[in-house]
Amino acid sequence: GTPPLPAGTPPPFGGMEEVEESLSQARLAEYAPAFDDLGYDDLGFLLSMSQDRPLHHSLPTPVTAQAELSSVAEAVRMKPGHAQKFLKLLPATEAARRRFRGPPAWPDSVLPL
Repeated sequence: GTPPLPAGTPPPFGGMEEVEESLSQARLAEYAPAFDDLGYDDLGFLLSMSQDRPLHHSLPTPVTAQAELSSVAEAVRMKPGHAQKFLKLLPATEAARRRFRGPPAWPDSVLPL
């Protein structure tokens, strides 16, 4: 799991707390431990996955958000109905986040491989 922060330290942007909150709002909190165990502990990164884009300039076909998010849902072993909800949750969360906070933590031009 994520180690606790020292008292009085604000949580880092995109920490597991945000992931848990988003999952809870969608009634998918049961998957939070699996997200944390598999390293999906940054909401900003997860939100960046909700946008279609080429993953690398050398790839001729863009990676679709649906495919990336489906792989996350499969990795955390979501039930099919929960996976469908998750696939709709992230793009909606990204749209809301852009309105209130600006772009996601991972700009399109700087993506991990």
